[in-house]
Formats: sequence, C-alpha cells, structure tokens
Amino acid sequence: MLSSSAQLDGFDIDLTQAPPKQWLPSNVAMHKLDAFSPLPHDLVGKYDIVHLRLFTVLMKHNNPVPLLRNLIGMLKPNGYIQWDEHDHISQKVVTADPAINPKTVQAVLDFVRPIDDMMGPRTWVSALGDIFAAQGLLRTRLYRFALPPELYRYDT
Repeated sequence: MLSSSAQLDGFDIDLTQAPPKQWLPSNVAMHKLDAFSPLPHDLVGKYDIVHLRLFTVLMKHNNPVPLLRNLIGMLKPNGYIQWDEHDHISQKVVTADPAINPKTVQAVLDFVRPIDDMMGPRTWVSALGDIFAAQGLLRTRLYRFALPPELYRYDT
C-alpha cells in the first residue's frame, strides 16, 4: 500500500487512455508531457524517483541521451531513475512443445525483423548502464532477468 504522504505523478504525451481523474487515488495525478521536449520549469528538480518503461519504440536515432537528460533534470539531488525496458536484441525463441522446432520460429522472426527494424536500431537498451554512467549518474546498475515461462509472451 502506498503511503498517503507520497505523490505519484504520471506523464504521457496523450492522456486519452489514462483512467478518469475520478478513479485515481487523491495522491495520483496524470499530466500531459512530451518527454523529448524541454522540461517545464515546474518539473525541474521535483522528484525523488523517476520511473519510465517501454520507450523502446519511441527512441529517436538509437539515442536515449536527450530523454535521459530530461529525466535527470526532473530529479532532486541524490534522486533515482528506474528505467524498465524490453531488450529486443536479446530476445530468443522458446517453445513449450518439443515438436516445434525453435529454429523454424526464429526464421519467421528473422524474416519480419526488417519491418521491426524500420523503427530504428535498439542497441541502446543493452547499454543503458554505461549510458547512465556517461551522463554522470552514480551507482548505475543494469539488471537483466529471465521471465518465468508463465509470463512469456507468445505469438501464434
């Protein structure tokens, strides 16, 4: 349970899919923000923790640094950034049925990968720890974890 003294602010460039304000707890607010544009002054140095996830498809030119600079700008001194991202480069095919050859499924993925790559390369994801350090952030860590099979995403 979240402490009633904590304030959670959510940001998105489009709030049409956000829950109605009436459905949110009183200490949760949603705000419109283009995370790639200069920060509004009222957000500079405001947060202890900034969390974001799933910016993979939004990243411009395989370069998260402009966005990261905005995130750093939102932090209070000694604040933290937590970035949760899907690493497309490291994905692999896993099958539950031994009769299904993973190489066949991988061939299909390899066939459609050029379409996926039209959004641009995503090599930055696996380098986030180094990118954080290069921007002067301290105590950076990149955690990789394997999902348990029940959470695997499956395409049929």
